[in-house]
Amino acid sequence: MQNPDKSSFAFVMYPEYTPMMETHRAAEDLKDQVGIKTAFVVANYLLPEEYGNNAFFANRRDQQQQYLGEIKDRFETPMMLAPLRQDEPIDLDELSAFGDAVTGLDALGEQVTEVPQQ
Repeated sequence: MQNPDKSSFAFVMYPEYTPMMETHRAAEDLKDQVGIKTAFVVANYLLPEEYGNNAFFANRRDQQQQYLGEIKDRFETPMMLAPLRQDEPIDLDELSAFGDAVTGLDALGEQVTEVPQQ
């Protein structure tokens, strides 16, 4: 895990204060104690605009946006955004499709057929 040419490490967190702070501390400890740098972070369970058309959910979306800004400032690494889903991806096809959507690979379509091996 210490060779960035062979592996990478990512943290997944909710865009909320406590998970953000715990993740930041864990990333710093991992880097300082083991020498593993965080390759990217994922903000998970982002509320879609069309979800919950009321003041409560509007407030939660605003809070999430605030914490996304703080995550961006606190972590010196790329951030991916994972929206809240009605169900969880449970098999390989669903996980692959979700991963492609989060990373933006689904937008490439047929252009990417395999990942080159090193």
